[in-house]
Amino acid sequence: MKIKSDRTISAARVLALILALLLALAAMGISPGAARAEEPAAADAAPSETPPEAAAPPEPEPEPEIISEPEPEPDETNAESFAAGAAALSEAAMLPEPEKAEDGSLTVTMVNGRPCVAGEVLVQFRRSASRAAVKAALAAVDAEDPEEIANNLHVVEVPEGETIPGYIETLESQPDVLFAQPNYVYYLPETKYVPVSSLPEGRSPMGVPNDEHLSKQWHLDKIDAFSAWNTTMGDSGVRVAVLDTGVDLTHPDLVGRIDLARSKDVVDNDGSVQDDDGHGTHVAGIIAATANNGIGVAGVAPGVSLMIVDVFYKEYDPIEEEFVSLASTEDIVVGIYYAIENGADVINLSLGGYYEDKAEEEAVNKAVAAGVVVVAAAGNEDTSATVYPGDLEGVICVTATGPDDERASYSNFGPAKDIAAPGGNGDDPLGWILSTFLGGKYAFTLGTSMAAPVVSGVIALMLSLNYNLTVDEVKDYLYSSAVDLGDPGKDDYFGHGRVSADAAIAATPYIKSTSYSIDRRNSILCNVPIGTAVSSLLADLIVNNGTAEIYKNNDKVTSGNLSTGMSVRLTNGSIIEDDLTIAVKGDVSGDGGLSIADYTLLRIYLLNMYALSPAAVAASDVNSDGRLDVADYTSIKLALLKVKPL
Repeated sequence: MKIKSDRTISAARVLALILALLLALAAMGISPGAARAEEPAAADAAPSETPPEAAAPPEPEPEPEIISEPEPEPDETNAESFAAGAAALSEAAMLPEPEKAEDGSLTVTMVNGRPCVAGEVLVQFRRSASRAAVKAALAAVDAEDPEEIANNLHVVEVPEGETIPGYIETLESQPDVLFAQPNYVYYLPETKYVPVSSLPEGRSPMGVPNDEHLSKQWHLDKIDAFSAWNTTMGDSGVRVAVLDTGVDLTHPDLVGRIDLARSKDVVDNDGSVQDDDGHGTHVAGIIAATANNGIGVAGVAPGVSLMIVDVFYKEYDPIEEEFVSLASTEDIVVGIYYAIENGADVINLSLGGYYEDKAEEEAVNKAVAAGVVVVAAAGNEDTSATVYPGDLEGVICVTATGPDDERASYSNFGPAKDIAAPGGNGDDPLGWILSTFLGGKYAFTLGTSMAAPVVSGVIALMLSLNYNLTVDEVKDYLYSSAVDLGDPGKDDYFGHGRVSADAAIAATPYIKSTSYSIDRRNSILCNVPIGTAVSSLLADLIVNNGTAEIYKNNDKVTSGNLSTGMSVRLTNGSIIEDDLTIAVKGDVSGDGGLSIADYTLLRIYLLNMYALSPAAVAASDVNSDGRLDVADYTSIKLALLKVKPL
């Protein structure tokens, strides 16, 4: 949804406008007395109903050496001072509910001191409510153009003559309404990006990767990423959804890491997630920039896939004369549900605000219930005020640290903060976080927006080794392995401690094969040859934190050969920590050998006459090209005829 700014004009700017107008009128031969009737209202008067006419956006200027992003808006300022200012705003002094602009965009208004989309309300009906009941309830309150977002959550236009707070009360009086709220607006924090080319080289790189600027990525060394990479650099089957401003689609360090088929711009639905801000590109690179490619930087989990979900819109503000990035509750909620439905394993939210957002909480709870790990930034205002979504119970809330494991001076704090991660600190950009930027470039910046994706990357590494981890298990292993900082135990500044990739990997129970591939998303051990003995597989495995055993139909198997459909389990007492279904190459039927049944089952499957299990599908892909076709069943047939072995 496109959003326009409707902020009040400062007194200085009003006076400047008056002076410019008087001079212009004088030049045209019009007396000041004639113009006085059209003078703007005084700065302390109630805001006018209609914002100033938007001028056409200027042509983009060449990129400066230091890029200053928009100043923080109310949700990103110090929460205590903001709350004090909000208390002075009465219902009568609020901006009137503006109409939609001619271009279809919406204006921003203030409700109880919080920025929100003017003329819109979000209403959540109980999941038990029927469509007929929802329709009747909306009709009873003259709801205009209701649109269901997901799971009985609707966005409704406020009828003419109604205020947002008044209409919320009306909606919440209806049967089956769980809650109603404003459609809040989220602004990106003030951010400075310093191009990497403007800084001297850092210290010598750690580890094997040959990335050009690896020596300046101190955060990788701090979290022991290089040691963790000896175990895994991430599995492409693990998907991290980045809900942000999009991504630079042609960046050489991100091409190949982006799952374009599952990425989406939920604001414009224009089919492109191209970043026009830089924030999303920087966050994406921290998670999964390609490692060891001789250029640029490396991500924390350089082997995983990125699902880019663009929830921000960049709009020219004629008052501030700059572009600002905005996101509404509606867009964030739609983005979360989209990520869930399209197979995200981790959702990174480097955003937040200081208002209770029930619709956002519902979406987060839905994600956690679906097994998706949600990570969010703590905020950059050095306050203990509650921040959403970071402080929600289901979310992993990340504070920021500097190069010496000190608390970042800007980082928010409080009892709901869960873990700390490098986010940068100080005035020296070499102490900030280096990552990918627009135009195929690289830049330093700092903030909890940078700390959150560090944690998301570590979690992606954990899931790359054990896709069966629950959200609670991820939290347990992540927190228990963190480096304790500050007061002993969990504290308000560092949570459970600063994240460690290597320690988190060491704490994670997993099975790893030295000879056979693992499809972690589907939990399948692939490419096992016909005739492989149970003992041979057990000897091949690397097992972490438990005991590996082979099962068939839940009965333990200790001898004989493997067959498709058996499973190898990592157990710790009575707890199953990791569980992989075995796919023996060519054994489609699951009898442990190669027979006419395997050829026949594959053939009728390809004719859409039979359904195969995921393990049987993996067993059928005998040429390991990722698809099933005539080449596979021909290979099986030739092997049966003893013409050519598999």
